[in-house]
Amino acid sequence: MSSAAADGLSTAQYIAQERFRRVCPTNNVSYCDVGVPDSAHVLVLLAGSAMDCVLSGVLFEDFCRNNGLRMISVDKPGMGKTPACPIAERLASHADAIETVLTHLKVQPSVLVSISVGFLYSLNLLARKPHLFEGRVPALFSLTPWISFEDAPSLSIASWSPNWMVAAVPWFIATFAPPKLLSAFSWSSGVSTAVSSSIGFGKSEEDAERVGISNSNRDRVFHALNGAVQNKGMADEYLLCLQRGPPGLWGFKDYSEILGQIAELYPRTVLRLYMGDKDVLVPRAAQTRFIAFFDPSLSTLLPEVREKFDFAEKTFPGGGHEDVATFARCWEDISRYVHDHVSSQ
Repeated sequence: MSSAAADGLSTAQYIAQERFRRVCPTNNVSYCDVGVPDSAHVLVLLAGSAMDCVLSGVLFEDFCRNNGLRMISVDKPGMGKTPACPIAERLASHADAIETVLTHLKVQPSVLVSISVGFLYSLNLLARKPHLFEGRVPALFSLTPWISFEDAPSLSIASWSPNWMVAAVPWFIATFAPPKLLSAFSWSSGVSTAVSSSIGFGKSEEDAERVGISNSNRDRVFHALNGAVQNKGMADEYLLCLQRGPPGLWGFKDYSEILGQIAELYPRTVLRLYMGDKDVLVPRAAQTRFIAFFDPSLSTLLPEVREKFDFAEKTFPGGGHEDVATFARCWEDISRYVHDHVSSQ
């Protein structure tokens, strides 16, 4: 029985509960706060482009509650109730918003979890807000990280499309796409296709590792997804993914630069990547280029930078950009790390 049914709530009533969309009184930014309210094990989720705090909360609430975790996810500019901002200020604005919300809640992140384009936001957060991790080893678990789009044949048309056409995609989704096709267009959320295809919500016949992380019923997930794709901020999310904006839109010149900045700030940073070898948005060529930064025989990073990272990656055979973020292995690793390491720091 779903939580909604058990509580005697309709899908709409369940989605409307305050924990899925609170508003911070100091900056009017919206966020979800789900799982175990008083838990010291705090996950800060930096979500994919087609995800707002309601969808994030609905997807991962059950796992967090069942594993003694608290998850906070702050809406990016133009998503939910969060005010919009110029695209050039998007990454900096979101880092400021997360800082303000965590200060308001009087909590410190135990670990960062990113999905898809949330990877770019999380790297910028680490580089811009080191005081958030004072006294702790910062840890980032990145699921289907949006490393690069340049190797993706599936994005060749989008890469050459004018900005107005890219920015119009969210309007097209909200206006014309029936619920069962929403996920096909929400191409960088990192989870939405998994919702519609059942991958990630139960064992897949193809791969026993594809195990759901939530018992949420389809109706409430689709309800949340339908609301997420209507956020006006999605247009800027798509432009950001394709680097359509002023120079430095991603907050760094290249990965060597941002990794070097992070290495200067922290004695040690835990970095875990979870990817699928069938990812059509961030293909294996892009994944292996990033992994090579941490291979001493291939790396272009200075040794003193590379050695500051505790790096590991897991590649799921047959996994794609649309489903890895719902694989139980990823979330079980996150929970295990938090319980094993954070309490002792």
